[in-house]
Amino acid sequence: MKKGIYDTVLTLAGGVAAGFVNGMLGTGGGIILVFLLGYLMKRERGYNTRDVFATVIASILPMSLVSAWLYLKNGSVGMSDALPYITPGILGGLAGAYLLDKINLTLLKKLFAALVIYAGVKMMV
Repeated sequence: MKKGIYDTVLTLAGGVAAGFVNGMLGTGGGIILVFLLGYLMKRERGYNTRDVFATVIASILPMSLVSAWLYLKNGSVGMSDALPYITPGILGGLAGAYLLDKINLTLLKKLFAALVIYAGVKMMV
């Protein structure tokens, strides 16, 4: 992906914002990155929504690991609290990554939009 100064600043600001939101709320950083990468990557030939989602997942992993480490280190959460979700989360991640290349792109976009809307409404109620 070729970058000019505007894209570089946008990438850095978006990355900081995604990391901040992900670290503070435990979610949401990926949503910021989906919109950012969707904007940046749509101008490049050969990139599509699947590439955006895959890139976001790869980017969120290190952010989440750093946040989790700090939460564990500071005693905000214990490993016993997180343990019941790790194995099912890994299995779900494997299934989702497998299905990413197989699911209809329009359906994928609609599922993502529905999830964002549902989460937003749920947080406000």
